Amino acid sequence: MKRNLIFVLFLNILAAPLMAAIAFQPANPLPGQDISFTIQQSSLLAFNVLSWDFGDRTIRAVNNRTIQHTYNQAGSYTVKVRFKYLLGSDVLTETQVVNVNEHRQIVAAPDRGQPGQSVSFQALNFFSEQLSWDFGDGHSARTGHSASHVYGAPGTYPVRVREQSGDNPVTISKTVIIADNRTISVSPAAPAPGQKVNFKAQNHVADCVLWNFGDGSGNIRGTQAISHSYSRPGTYPVSARDYCGDAQPVTVNVTVKENRRIEFQPSPARAGEPVNFTARNFASPCIVWQFSDGGAPVSGQAAQAHTFANPGSYRVAAIDDCGRGGAPRVELTVVVDPGVQPAPSLLITHVHLHFEDESARKQVTVEERNLQAVADLQYQGTGSLMLEWLVDGQPLAGQTLPLTAAGQSTLKSGLTPPLPTRAPGRHRVTLRLLSPRQALQIPTIEYTVIPATPLSQGPRVTSVSPSVIHQDREYLLKLKGENFDSQTRFDPGAGIAPRGQPLIVSSQEAELKVFASREISEGLRLIKAWNAQGDSTGPGKLFVERLSETLSNEISLPCPDVSQIQKMLIQGLRPDSYYSSSGEQNRSDPH
Repeated sequence: MKRNLIFVLFLNILAAPLMAAIAFQPANPLPGQDISFTIQQSSLLAFNVLSWDFGDRTIRAVNNRTIQHTYNQAGSYTVKVRFKYLLGSDVLTETQVVNVNEHRQIVAAPDRGQPGQSVSFQALNFFSEQLSWDFGDGHSARTGHSASHVYGAPGTYPVRVREQSGDNPVTISKTVIIADNRTISVSPAAPAPGQKVNFKAQNHVADCVLWNFGDGSGNIRGTQAISHSYSRPGTYPVSARDYCGDAQPVTVNVTVKENRRIEFQPSPARAGEPVNFTARNFASPCIVWQFSDGGAPVSGQAAQAHTFANPGSYRVAAIDDCGRGGAPRVELTVVVDPGVQPAPSLLITHVHLHFEDESARKQVTVEERNLQAVADLQYQGTGSLMLEWLVDGQPLAGQTLPLTAAGQSTLKSGLTPPLPTRAPGRHRVTLRLLSPRQALQIPTIEYTVIPATPLSQGPRVTSVSPSVIHQDREYLLKLKGENFDSQTRFDPGAGIAPRGQPLIVSSQEAELKVFASREISEGLRLIKAWNAQGDSTGPGKLFVERLSETLSNEISLPCPDVSQIQKMLIQGLRPDSYYSSSGEQNRSDPH
């Protein structure tokens, strides 16, 4: 009876399921990290492990109760263990879910850059010392956990870092946005002539900026902050080019308006009575006043009184900033009426207007300086005649002349000033009688101003390719510009000898074979061009870089990256360091 009871208990133990669990450390594993798995039992019976299935297609048929495994990718994995106890034949399975979190990442500074700006990258929590970088714009590199790259154009770029972790590679991505947010700020926004305008190149990368203010003053190399003043009203296109001119220009239009003006009271002005003048919107409280009725200029303030002794048409000028050189000048014509006068003893009966060639219509070219109008007068009586010439309804000049008893007189409009010929188009000329005043029909004559025939312009070189050459070598320079013809010749500068005559491809393209001497000095050359129409120097430029003797004697040299060399020059570095810092892959690209 006792044996039977022991046997029954043994059978119950055999029939009971094996209680087991899978434990693992660390509790929060990472990709690439070793994880220790252990199957823990709660039964007294011995068992054998048949296999481990880690859920990533890795199965190991080993009888190990403790085992290590590494996951290359983040994710959720189901681990399965197959086993059986020694006194049984059933195969049992125990499972455990393992969550692996990705901790590798790419950090970019800045992650929103702009073209031409260097972006720094850091690969964090990677295991390998050497990583493969793909910057998303066709450029790649194999380096460590740090890298930098310069993007040449705006866009959204996927940056990828590839690590060979275990048997499977791991790729981590980061998006970098490159946007050109460079602008130009202008203060004040609506300046007046002669007023200082402050410009600021916003969000530019380099300290050196090439400015052009659109008023013919040319290119000016400066910093991100600069000031300029305009002498005339108008709308001017202002441009700023980052990296001293190597980047695309950023432009803004600046409108300069003349808001200075002269006001006077009373109106109309009368001879012998004070006239009060006021200079409005002038920058300086010190004003120099000039009156065309004679007398020295008056240095005063914005308010100035003046008395005209005689009737007539007078020019009044106010000069800002105490009349210093280049200060803005505003002018006004004031017609001064006569005061109480006796009955006129002079009567104009007829006026005939014409030009010096007796014509009433005439055609002249721009800036003609000898154009005058002629007035033939018929009159009765004697006295003093005051009149003014009008062009397009605006006073030009006043005249006063005594008329005797002859009854006829001829006068000219004069050459100080002459009839204006700066503005092309049709212009009308007539007279206005100031004293004695009378109702008389005065004719009008016309002249038309046409543009002068433009002068022929000489050739000009705007760009050269290649733009960098070395000593003791022959090159075929491809020149681009304007006004090239069969007689055009080029001078590339000291130490660079042309080989034969240039090949003129078109009026805008030419080719020139040259040889750079062994003793040539390093530096920048501006290409000179000339023919029968004229000559010019630049802006096409050629940079001569002297290589060390070791590099100069090599058969294959890497073709220089011109933009990189220009940036190295800005930073004060020697260009030949480009070759010592360029990778081996550059040396497979010979000239």
